[in-house]
Amino acid sequence: MATKKDLPHISAYLEVVLQLLRIREAMTVEELEQATADSMSLGPELRTLRTEDGFDRLHAYRLGWALSGLAQAGAVAEIGTGVIRITPVGARMSETDLADLLKR
Repeated sequence: MATKKDLPHISAYLEVVLQLLRIREAMTVEELEQATADSMSLGPELRTLRTEDGFDRLHAYRLGWALSGLAQAGAVAEIGTGVIRITPVGARMSETDLADLLKR
């Protein structure tokens, strides 16, 4: 049985989101959810694993935190309802920049 420990760390979400948006430039949150799960090879159990309160899927929850952190750093911006776009800051972000983001 899959547990939250089986999901990748938030740092993996940050990296994968930026990689995907560097290729596609803008994606809906739903597209990002599917594409990040595919990129990280998450099986059906991990994609549907619920948070402890049962309110949300843990994968979507972690993706949301990653998007929030990237938005606060100016790396992504919401350009429409549920549409996320990479910014010039995000396009230039390095692994070191992402590690610094996690320290905040």
